[in-house]
Amino acid sequence: AARALVGLGPSLAGQAALLTHTVQALLDTLKDKDGNVRRYAIRALGDLGPSLGGHPGLLTDTDQALLDTIKDEDRAVRWSAARALGDLGPSLAGQAALLTHTVQTLLGRFK
Repeated sequence: AARALVGLGPSLAGQAALLTHTVQALLDTLKDKDGNVRRYAIRALGDLGPSLGGHPGLLTDTDQALLDTIKDEDRAVRWSAARALGDLGPSLAGQAALLTHTVQTLLGRFK
């Protein structure tokens, strides 16, 4: 299901309820045992990144989940999470505190 959502981000931008449901389902999928499933969920979250700018709660939840996923035992999952955090960048532009937290957390994890 996560694989099917990749690329749908822009079409969900104006549909708050569907966007919320989709993000929550993808966040839940990050707990899957299969690294490939987690990677597809992360990729879909990254694709949704530009749509999250007007939804601070979803943006915060997504950002924190991706930061947590940076610690995943699967190298490909960690790389996907780093890319997805980059995809969130434009949405974080108006969220100074969240952007600061994200950068500080990443710097701390890569020391």
